[in-house]
Parts: sequence; C-alpha cells; structure tokens
Amino acid sequence: MSSPRATFECMLADAGLAPDRASTYSPDAAQRAVVGLPAEASGVVVGAPGSGKTATLVARVAALVEAGLDPDTILVLTPSRQTATALRDRLGLAIDR
Repeated sequence: MSSPRATFECMLADAGLAPDRASTYSPDAAQRAVVGLPAEASGVVVGAPGSGKTATLVARVAALVEAGLDPDTILVLTPSRQTATALRDRLGLAIDR
C-alpha cells in the first residue's frame, strides 16, 4: 500500500485537478493525517475556500476503497448540493465509478 502522501497526490491528479495545480499542491500535516486515518475512524474536514477540503476527502475515500472498503458503505456529507455534485464527480473519477 502506498503512503498517505503519495495516495493524496495521486488522487489530486486523478480527481481532475489541473496538472499544474496537482503537481505543485502539497498537503499539509492535517490533510495527510485525514487521509491516513484508520478505516473505522470518522471525522470532519473544515477549512477556508480553496484550502483543499474536497481534494482531501477524495484522497481519503480513495484510500479507503484502495484498502478494500466497499464504496457503497462510505458516507460523505456536504453543506450544499453544489459541493455534493463536485465531490461526487471527483470521487467517480478517482475510484472509477
């Protein structure tokens, strides 16, 4: 299994972020911690616009699926339909669904 940071960076690219943004974006310690949490852990991702919340969630879900968790058992809540649509689209790209 790859490291949380490598998984995060791959998922950024796979999630449809522009190649220049994906290649220059470096997750901070808190974002890497979210991606690397055990499968049974839950959490809340909060941050300012453009801080990487969606990319962090995409990487987290992709890491869980990569670890063998059924994607249909993962619940991700968002504050709006627009955010939910963006997250759903990026997750679909990241986990081939």
